[in-house]
Amino acid sequence: MNLFELRKRLIEFDEEILLLFENKNFECVIVGGGAFLIMGFISRATMDIDILSASKEIIPFFDKYDMNMKVSGLVFRFPYNYEDRLVKINIDTKVLTYYSLSLEDLIVSKLYAGRRKDQQDIRTEEVIKNVDWIKLDNLIIEAKLSALNEREYNELITSYEDYLLLKE
Repeated sequence: MNLFELRKRLIEFDEEILLLFENKNFECVIVGGGAFLIMGFISRATMDIDILSASKEIIPFFDKYDMNMKVSGLVFRFPYNYEDRLVKINIDTKVLTYYSLSLEDLIVSKLYAGRRKDQQDIRTEEVIKNVDWIKLDNLIIEAKLSALNEREYNELITSYEDYLLLKE
């Protein structure tokens, strides 16, 4: 799905949730390619919408909108206390508030993933131009607190050292 389709799905999801749960508000944290796309850092299409966390009541309705929480099992690949750096996504909704991780938190998660498309996502001109390198350095250090094990963290450090070459 492209940016237009992504925004449309998020708005349609909000409309359905409004009909089902009148007078309630919910939150949803988007990560992965969908977050990069909706924040304007990439232009490639994404297959689905990765949700890191969401209000329990709305999870059963995700499938219809190509939303999933598969990444929630990989929470160790997201920097410690990422919740403190959430960025509100500017979409006109009624009952849902969508958030993304900060750009730097998203970069850490993509460095952990190590797939080719993830590496391409974090190497776009928009990402390189907007990254706060000091914040990213600190998050890489803090990632040790949430790393599954020493090997995973060492692989992250190796990926990050390669990524730092783009800074120059």
